[in-house]
Amino acid sequence: MRGGRPRGQVRPRGLLLSPNDPAGEALASALRLQLRVFAREEAGARAGEAEPVHQLRVATRRLRAALRLFEPVLGAGTARRASQEVAWLADAIGAVRDLDVLLMAIASRGRRLDPVERDALAPLVTVLRERRALAHDGLVRTLEGPRCRRVLTRLASLGGVRPDPSGAREAAAVRPRDAARSRRKAARPDAPAARAVAGHARRASGRGHSDRAAA
Repeated sequence: MRGGRPRGQVRPRGLLLSPNDPAGEALASALRLQLRVFAREEAGARAGEAEPVHQLRVATRRLRAALRLFEPVLGAGTARRASQEVAWLADAIGAVRDLDVLLMAIASRGRRLDPVERDALAPLVTVLRERRALAHDGLVRTLEGPRCRRVLTRLASLGGVRPDPSGAREAAAVRPRDAARSRRKAARPDAPAARAVAGHARRASGRGHSDRAAA
């Protein structure tokens, strides 16, 4: 599996609409595409991979955009309630994605720093990795919960389409051991972080010995 996608699985094509398409069919096409993206990427997101988490966030944004666009078809109340449910799902995804973006930015800029400055960022990276692991645990619980399934089923029914069960099957196939391993890897401090923390500990220990000797 690469990027949360089983080998041989075809990436869904982009949305192609015509001005002559009935509004109901256009809505169904828009929802169907993003639900397929969600199903395709869910297993990788559960396993802790960054890119599938990103794709889930994109899918939820586009689902909300479709609900706003087709509000006259759905009715204001129905569209608003559906959008609120998608926003709830997007919050759990975004909590992980925001930390991924921050960690990638620190890693990219850190490569341009000298070793001393780079090591100074290590404790921050360690804390962010720990927060990312906690946020990912929350995302997995959200995706496994019945509310998530109800949201996806409701979205499918709004467009008059059947929910694609492949995402649930693929996500269920992710072994808990694999997900736990991925979370441990995400929470594990990188080498510069470990060196920086160890250095701080040695310096603190040295100061303690000096103070006791002076006393």
